[in-house]
Amino acid sequence: MVRCTFCDNLMRETDLNCPFCGTPHDPAGRSAPSAPQTMYELRKFAETVGISLERLHFHLGEDYKGRCAFGIYRDEKSGNYVVYKNKDNGKRAIRYEGPDEAYAVNELYQKLKERIALYKKDPNHDPADIYREPTKSELRSEMPASRNAFNIFFLIFLGIIAILLFFFAPPSGSSGGSGSSYRYESDYDSGSDYSYSDYGSDSGDWSSDW
Repeated sequence: MVRCTFCDNLMRETDLNCPFCGTPHDPAGRSAPSAPQTMYELRKFAETVGISLERLHFHLGEDYKGRCAFGIYRDEKSGNYVVYKNKDNGKRAIRYEGPDEAYAVNELYQKLKERIALYKKDPNHDPADIYREPTKSELRSEMPASRNAFNIFFLIFLGIIAILLFFFAPPSGSSGGSGSSYRYESDYDSGSDYSYSDYGSDSGDWSSDW
């Protein structure tokens, strides 16, 4: 089974058109003549680029089980080539599984070129780092900024309440009586916990199927 290049639905490798959207399926025409056709050639291509495959989270010829990884290997039992992506939640998405090595290699080759381009744009960015837990020092550095923002919003909130009380408070001696009291409750709690569940979220590349 392979995925349609347009709608991303699974279809048979022998289908001439996607049964879901009708997009023509031409596996032979997807690779340029100079593109890698084997896993060996794909590895040699990566070597010429000069970027570690491990740095890009690619694993060639290995059924890697870790999260946040792309890979290709040949299944010993079936003889099929498997192109996979391990998501950030540990689940695996199979991009291709079949006997066509050139097609399987091309699937990963396209993604590898994309990751290389991202790496060259920002060599210090590691796509897997965004899913790790923040260190204590990072948490401490984030806390002052969060508290400052909280204090600003709280002061604005108090200012609004003061203005409302000034304009809408009944005059002294009215039926409400000078002894009437006003009470409000703030939704803010200076002792509330700070949540870092969304720390470092990005475009969701690792959560998608490809």
